[in-house]
Amino acid sequence: MNINDSVSRDSTADHQGEGASYTTAGRQRQQLVELCRRVETVAQQIGDQGSGESAGALRERVENDAFHVMVVGDMKRGKSTFVNALLGEQVLPVKATPATAVITEVRYGEAPVALLWREGEAEPKEIHPRDLIREIIIDNENPDMPSPYSKAEVIWPLPLCRNGVVLIDSPGRNENQIRDDITLDYLKEADAVVFMQHAIAPMSLSEQQFLNVYLDAYDPFFVFTYFDAIDAEERDAVIKSARKRITDIRTEDRDEGHFFFVDDRVGGGVAPPPPTPPDMRARIRRFVKPSD
Repeated sequence: MNINDSVSRDSTADHQGEGASYTTAGRQRQQLVELCRRVETVAQQIGDQGSGESAGALRERVENDAFHVMVVGDMKRGKSTFVNALLGEQVLPVKATPATAVITEVRYGEAPVALLWREGEAEPKEIHPRDLIREIIIDNENPDMPSPYSKAEVIWPLPLCRNGVVLIDSPGRNENQIRDDITLDYLKEADAVVFMQHAIAPMSLSEQQFLNVYLDAYDPFFVFTYFDAIDAEERDAVIKSARKRITDIRTEDRDEGHFFFVDDRVGGGVAPPPPTPPDMRARIRRFVKPSD
């Protein structure tokens, strides 16, 4: 995955108002914790045990929560390829057909390991990361069969994930209702979003609806893949068209500096993924940890 120099101009612009930044999210979480405490106190005073317990459960979840950066998009938009590029190795499944069956969280750790969680089990199954693909890939002979796992975790020495940042790869949308529901349910936990799209056909009707309905509260990173498949003389027009479609939907150019157009190698990801553009990595890091 390589960025074209001619479109890196967007990455030099400062994003105005880091509304979902790591610092801002932390401050908002602290405010929510204090609000939950007040609700707990009032509920106890009036004898409303149910409300008190609910507020306490929410407070505990918020206090223990991490900063979640979720990669979303329709099927075959390059989500897993993007995460693999950040990892520097092919850890997640990449195929010509839909591949990702479960949510996969990437968390920081010095020693790489993969963990597979089953619903209702207290301990995960630990495997080597190189064995993860065969465990979480969609069975194309039985594509509607749910995965036996509720989620996968990859522990990896990824600098982006220091200080409690969790990078989340999600199943592609508009391919299977069960996997659609999994993605939408997890989106509720996201603090920041990377929205993957195809540069040749950006912002389809379903993607416009998804942006309007589910991402309006976010300042997403828009990553357009397969830019190398577009003729050089048409690339400026493609960039302008994609940006205009999004600006028209969101009524204002609130996403300045969050547009990236990247090349995407064809071939099913057999070889190790190419590196993610340094300016993209740097901007995402500044977004989640602007004090760095």
